[in-house]
Amino acid sequence: MTTFERVKANIISDMERTAKHSPESWADILLRNTARLTNTEEQKKFWHWLLNPEGYEECDSMQFETVDPNRTITIPEQQTVIQMDVDDEKGSNEVEMNYHQTYNQQGGTCFINGFISEK
Repeated sequence: MTTFERVKANIISDMERTAKHSPESWADILLRNTARLTNTEEQKKFWHWLLNPEGYEECDSMQFETVDPNRTITIPEQQTVIQMDVDDEKGSNEVEMNYHQTYNQQGGTCFINGFISEK
C-alpha cells in the first residue's frame, strides 16, 4: 500500500467516524493526514483524488508547479487605492486610501496583515 493509499484510507475513515463536521474538523482531518505526503507524485495523486473522488468523471489535467521556499517575496508596505465613497448613492465620489501591509514568512507560509487608512 502506497503512502497516498494509506492517507486516502485514513481520510475516508476519519470522515466517516465524525458524526458532524465543522470547517475546523474537515480541515484538521485533511491537514493531519496529508502532512505525510512528502513525495511530489503522491501529492499529485491526492489532488487528482480530491477533485474526483469517485473517479467517474474525467477531470481537466492539472498543472503543478514547484515553489522555491527560499525565494524572496517583495511586498510593498504601502499602496494607494481608490475607493468609491460608500455614503454616495451614485458612486461619483472617489476616496483615496492608503493600504498598509506587513508580512511574516514562516516556512512555506506567508502571512500578510493589512489595514486601510484615509489619505
